[in-house]
Amino acid sequence: MTKCLTREVRRGNRYDAIVLDPPSFGRGSKGEVWKLERDLPLLLDLCSQVLSNAPLFVLLSAHTPGVTPLVLEHLLADVLGNRSGRLMSMEMAIPHRDGTCVLPSGALARWSRD
Repeated sequence: MTKCLTREVRRGNRYDAIVLDPPSFGRGSKGEVWKLERDLPLLLDLCSQVLSNAPLFVLLSAHTPGVTPLVLEHLLADVLGNRSGRLMSMEMAIPHRDGTCVLPSGALARWSRD
């Protein structure tokens, strides 16, 4: 994930929108270990470097226990705080068909242009 973005930064490619749903944990082809709690800040920094001068939005979701909507919102604010726009976050949930309860399924945060 970070390799691809590093290459995009080097090539000078820019994007108006980014949608991120990184894994909680993973291994690369050469045994590299990805851990959301450790590696997400670098991933977001690389994302900020490939955003265009007038981006539309960045959407970030996570399904890692303990990663709350507020955590994701603060991480986006850290890398996008210098851009004019609006931050919001929320918990994702799957409603039961009878409406009596919901199943928590993760967190999301979004930065969008005003």
